[in-house]
Amino acid sequence: MHPGYQLACAMWAIAVFLLALVALRLYTRIRIVKFVGAEDHMYAWTGVFFLLFTIFMQISVHHGLGQNFWQLGIDDTSNAIFWTYVANSFAITGNAMAKLSMGLFLLRVVQSKWHKIALWGAVIVTTTTSIALTIMLWHQTTPAKASWDPLRTPGKWNIRIQPLSVGLGENELTSKPVNFVPYFAWAGAEIAVAMVCIGIPTLRPLYLRTRGSTSVFANQGRSNNTSELPRFVMCDRKSLSFLPPPVRGPGFSHHSRTDSNISRPPAAYTKAGSDSVDEIISEYQNQHTGVIWVKNEVRVREDVAEWPLRN
Repeated sequence: MHPGYQLACAMWAIAVFLLALVALRLYTRIRIVKFVGAEDHMYAWTGVFFLLFTIFMQISVHHGLGQNFWQLGIDDTSNAIFWTYVANSFAITGNAMAKLSMGLFLLRVVQSKWHKIALWGAVIVTTTTSIALTIMLWHQTTPAKASWDPLRTPGKWNIRIQPLSVGLGENELTSKPVNFVPYFAWAGAEIAVAMVCIGIPTLRPLYLRTRGSTSVFANQGRSNNTSELPRFVMCDRKSLSFLPPPVRGPGFSHHSRTDSNISRPPAAYTKAGSDSVDEIISEYQNQHTGVIWVKNEVRVREDVAEWPLRN
């Protein structure tokens, strides 16, 4: 099997995996979280762009990408290079879209003003770079056709950013079509790694529901619908007086409070290890109280509502 076929097989395998990841993310956001943000749309389009990248790489392989130049006709050589241009356009754009998906998600999470400024700066730079690279790719020569059909179309090189066409332009014809197959493989792998790193964390609600973690809330008489996940609202000291009193259930222990002082909760609520959300929820369930104390006088109220991180 020559390198072109190996490239095509690898890209199709990755494409199937990434499309499955996109489907799982959309299912999680639509059916469980019940909220779809701009980052989710961007992530889905990244998957579509990777699929298009794979399709056009397959077409290029069909015309001879990965084979020895001297075994191909001039038409096949020109077509092979042209379709790598098309595929590379989607690779450049898809790579940028994967990064933008992460940036948009972080913009929804961060609160600091300078964090948002830095993220917006990264989003603008990424978008600008992607557009510039795509334009440069198609305007390396004058006329443009000379970059993918150099043997029949004379022209002038303005800038060289496509290695396959550069190799043909330099008359290094015997090795370049084979040696630069890994370049396209790494271009696809870069997008795949970004999508996996961005997509897997968003599947945590699906994992929790599959594991049955939401059933503990149904056992406390709230709801039998496991698609409803709890929301915990963190309230600082100034807003505590506006909260309704907690619901007293079995085993409820009351911690008195005055306007000037809040009594110290038991050590079970303030141990150093109870910093994660899962540990906080665990303490809540074990103590059967309506109040969660986290470090310094913070109370958490539980509501059955849609998933958080919504603007």
